[in-house]
Amino acid sequence: MKLLFIVSLIGLNVLCAETPEPVVTATSANGIHGVVAGRLASKPERPVGVSVQNGNLIYSTITDAEGRWGVVVRVLSSAVKVNSFDLTEPGGRSAEVVHKFK
Repeated sequence: MKLLFIVSLIGLNVLCAETPEPVVTATSANGIHGVVAGRLASKPERPVGVSVQNGNLIYSTITDAEGRWGVVVRVLSSAVKVNSFDLTEPGGRSAEVVHKFK
């Protein structure tokens, strides 16, 4: 019975952890293609998904062990919307970050 209780507390701790917010560190656009790169606001315990929306297209990737990420996108708009999401919890999303291409 004690083992079940301990495992339940550990599971609750993992589920309650918030998804770190993405930070856009670099953007560039050259013609129809652009690069959006960044990191998470805090180092994740496990890989986190990141989605980047430009116009009506959405691109997704996962972070590395340090929380860094990057994608190449087709430029349809001057701004991108970025958010991160928990790969194990479908509803666990961060706040949306809007960033303009340089």
